[in-house]
Amino acid sequence: MNGFLRDVLDVCLLRFKSLEQYSYAPWITALWLTLAGVTDAMSNDDIMGAWPLRLLFFVVVDWTQAVAAALWLGAWFKLIERKPVEFSFFPLVVLAGTPQMIAPLINGIGEPLGSYVRTSLALYGLFVLIYAISRSTGKRVGSAAIAALAFIPVAFVLMGGTTAIAESMGWVNLPPLTADAPDTSNPETDL
Repeated sequence: MNGFLRDVLDVCLLRFKSLEQYSYAPWITALWLTLAGVTDAMSNDDIMGAWPLRLLFFVVVDWTQAVAAALWLGAWFKLIERKPVEFSFFPLVVLAGTPQMIAPLINGIGEPLGSYVRTSLALYGLFVLIYAISRSTGKRVGSAAIAALAFIPVAFVLMGGTTAIAESMGWVNLPPLTADAPDTSNPETDL
């Protein structure tokens, strides 16, 4: 566990090892990813629902995204780059998501500063993932960036699908997309 926590700190400080060195007992990685889901549930005020169901929803989302990202990266380097990577990206993807775990701490920051801080944190998390892929595999940063950025549409589809399933099962309630605004149009003057 000490080695894992040291790696957590190293990843946040942009110090990386080779991919094969990110090997841990499965329960450690699972626990850390589940904790990430808990912090996501704590930091999100947009999705409503009973706390246990919201918690379950965010843990499922984080697991889905992490597994899919690890599989995506492995397939990307095998099929697109034609340079397969022998080790799993899963532990590295989980570690690279660590900076997002401070999101509950910035919830109290008022707007518009809070939006800037959350956006900066998201961009830093993406930078950590790209740099982690590059440094741990020996690939160019540009190649790692393309692989990570190409996953973003897949991540949006997964998030949308997971959210739709969770909403249909009654786990969560989504806020309306637009506020109910009164109709100010005048049919006599609007042509």
